Amino acid sequence: MYNLINVLILVLLAVAVLVVLAAATLGGRLSAEARRRVELGLALVFFPIGVALLIWRAAGLMEAGDKAAALGAAVFTLFIAWAGVRMIWTRRKRLPEGSAAS
Repeated sequence: MYNLINVLILVLLAVAVLVVLAAATLGGRLSAEARRRVELGLALVFFPIGVALLIWRAAGLMEAGDKAAALGAAVFTLFIAWAGVRMIWTRRKRLPEGSAAS
């Protein structure tokens, strides 16, 4: 069970790094509006998945009896969730009216 969680987190991190590197190299070719839409889409996909996996990890640590590590994982999860909410909120505020629903 723990190996599956670790593999999922590792794959998610690797994909996120590749996406960030691709966005950094190809982002200059996109318009500002397209770049904002891509960033919002990535945030809407990666942050919920990451938070769900980290909650799963914290629950596994708690089940294993490692309360200190579970508390640390829960605090880290809250930090990641807050960063995701802030990023999504910022990107949505920048979009013109009517385009946030599309």
